[in-house]
Amino acid sequence: PLTSLRGSPETLLDAPDLASDRRTEFVGIMHAQVERMQTLVADLLTLSRLEAHPGPDEAEPIDPETLLKPLERRFSETAGKKGIRLAVIGSEEGAQLQVLGDAEALDQALANLVDNAFKYTPEGGEVAVTLEERATTGEVAIHVRDSGIGIPPGDIPRLTERFYRVDKGRSRAVGGTGLGLSIVKHILHNHGGRLEVTSEQGRGSTFTAILPTMPEMGA
Repeated sequence: PLTSLRGSPETLLDAPDLASDRRTEFVGIMHAQVERMQTLVADLLTLSRLEAHPGPDEAEPIDPETLLKPLERRFSETAGKKGIRLAVIGSEEGAQLQVLGDAEALDQALANLVDNAFKYTPEGGEVAVTLEERATTGEVAIHVRDSGIGIPPGDIPRLTERFYRVDKGRSRAVGGTGLGLSIVKHILHNHGGRLEVTSEQGRGSTFTAILPTMPEMGA
């Protein structure tokens, strides 16, 4: 972003007689890069805060079903614009579960996963969010599955590294800071959870946020 922000003003200063449509084009580039820088700085500050203060900021009992509902509202417009089907499916078991955590942070983590799914799913595809109880391990799993391009097996272990890109050219085209999955990993870790990833190239990927459930009262 800084390279573009430096180059565009230099072009405008060096060419005072530049046609108005070209000037508008360069101003648009600067505006886009400023927004990119703002997003990048915000993500870096979020990561710094998560690393400095492990554990949820405001822990409270949360019904996992309530984490799913905002996702459908938030991404329904994106789904319509991109021609991608969005399915958000809860479960009867999920209504009986609770996790201890910061609802705002967990919402951010899940929104990052859904946003990623849309970025790498072509028109006509599907993004599905589902809830699963893992009673034997005392956990709840929230799956974000897409029918997108998939991820090479060798890249999966590195996905949560800062600024890691599987396909740099495509990543630049779809936007993002390269920090989203790192933020997800830290949020889940701070809640005693983890992120699991499975993928098949050409057939899509599933990112699963796993959180420990609270023991039932009297158990």
